[in-house]
Amino acid sequence: MTSPITSHVLDTALGRPAAPRAVPLAVSLNLSAVSIGLGLGAFVGGLALDRLGAGWLGAVGAVFAIVAVALLLANRRRFVVSLAPA
Repeated sequence: MTSPITSHVLDTALGRPAAPRAVPLAVSLNLSAVSIGLGLGAFVGGLALDRLGAGWLGAVGAVFAIVAVALLLANRRRFVVSLAPA
């Protein structure tokens, strides 16, 4: 069973109601991506703390935040164009 917000996001992203059988797969892939991101963030944070010290954690986090926003903006443009009616 999926949460209503997840179903809404899938429907909005696809521009139509998601196929009921595809929703669990999409949700599990989304959860897997989030879990991988959390693990990598903890790993990189641990490396930064060990090698650079606590004073650099904010700077390392800011670099990742800037890269994430840049990727979001780049992919958003491509995604919006691909959903435009032909």
